[in-house]
Amino acid sequence: MKKFLAILFLGLLLFNDLSADEDLKASNFINEFNQDISKTLVDDLYSPEVDKKVNELIYKNFDVKGIGIYSINKYKTKYKTKKINDYNKYFKEYFVKSLKKRILKISSESKIISQLIINDKYTLVNSEFQNLKMTWRVYTKDPNNFLIRDIVIDNLSLAKTTKKEFETILEKNNFDLEILINMLKKEVN
Repeated sequence: MKKFLAILFLGLLLFNDLSADEDLKASNFINEFNQDISKTLVDDLYSPEVDKKVNELIYKNFDVKGIGIYSINKYKTKYKTKKINDYNKYFKEYFVKSLKKRILKISSESKIISQLIINDKYTLVNSEFQNLKMTWRVYTKDPNNFLIRDIVIDNLSLAKTTKKEFETILEKNNFDLEILINMLKKEVN
């Protein structure tokens, strides 16, 4: 009986260690992304090789298409598939350029301070850089393919800000997606 209880106790300890590792997967994912960005940014950000590496890291770790669709979701049923595909193409370039300009340097030097598992689909990972607080919204439904869906810096959500900006542009221009696409083209060139 003592042997059985010892094995059961050991099994529970191992299980708890494994579930603790599972709980930290989102934090580890953000840490790895930040470390990869940090290693890449050691070189000149404007060299074509470094730029290409940074783009690959963003495409691999962010749900760029999901963020793009979220940004026009309220109106997407108004548009034909070809227009949505054109929008997705230019949004992808715009998002990457915008992200590189705004936050990559900050994120690469941030430190994870906590995380909160919201449900089986989302985990919030909190990090800090100097006095800036960052919250990473990580889509965790597929345990083999975590994706960043939003970054909130000092209570300002990148996804929600982009959505509001795009909604305003569409509303001011009679919901003409082509105008938004042209604005995105201009931004990326």
